[in-house]
Amino acid sequence: MEISKQNYLVHLNKNQKEAISVNLDSIKYLMKNINKNFKYYFFPISLILILSFSRIIPHPPNFTPILASAIMAPMLIKDRWFGIAIPIVAMFISDVIIGFHSYQFVIYSSILAIALVAPMRKN
Repeated sequence: MEISKQNYLVHLNKNQKEAISVNLDSIKYLMKNINKNFKYYFFPISLILILSFSRIIPHPPNFTPILASAIMAPMLIKDRWFGIAIPIVAMFISDVIIGFHSYQFVIYSSILAIALVAPMRKN
C-alpha cells in the first residue's frame, strides 16, 4: 500500500509540506530496515526458542534436536559463528529453566566441538 503525499499536503504551507515529506521518507526507510532485520533474525531466534522448548517438553529417548542443530545451523545460517551460538544459547535457556548440573561444561564443550567440526564436511 503506497501512501499518497498529496492527500496530506493540501492545506499546509511549503515548510510543513517538506517536513512531512521528509518524515514519510524516513518512515519508509525505517520500515524497510525493520523488515530486513526481521527477516535476518527471525529464523535464528525462532530456532533457539523451538530448541529450548524441545528440551523442556517430554520427548522420546535419543531425541536430540540440539545435536542436529549443532550439525546443521552453522551450515544453514550465513554467519557461521551465529550458527554455532544457536545450540549453545538454546541449551543455556533450557538449563536456566530445567536447572544446572555438574557436567554442564562437558556437555557445552561437546556441542561446541560438534558445531565447529560439522561444517568442515560441507560438500
